[in-house]
Amino acid sequence: MLFVGIDIAKRNHKASVIAQDGRVVCKAMHFANSQAGYNKFVDMIRSLNEPVGMEATGHYWLLCFQVSLCHHLSTIFLAFIQLGIHQIAIPVCL
Repeated sequence: MLFVGIDIAKRNHKASVIAQDGRVVCKAMHFANSQAGYNKFVDMIRSLNEPVGMEATGHYWLLCFQVSLCHHLSTIFLAFIQLGIHQIAIPVCL
């Protein structure tokens, strides 16, 4: 299994991919918050043929969500809540 980590920001994003054993599959790939940037990201994700997990914080994740829907990517968006000393991940969109 592969895990895709995405750092979402206002103008530019970064995505990295690691394997379940911790091996780096794809070093940080920078892509712009633009059509060309998202095309680059989608091409990278499709080449992996794996589901994508993303943290749903703030509002910048919403465009990533729309892109994933439009390109039929298997994406799970998670929100994290703190309950006492425990942090729980809740899927917000599947």
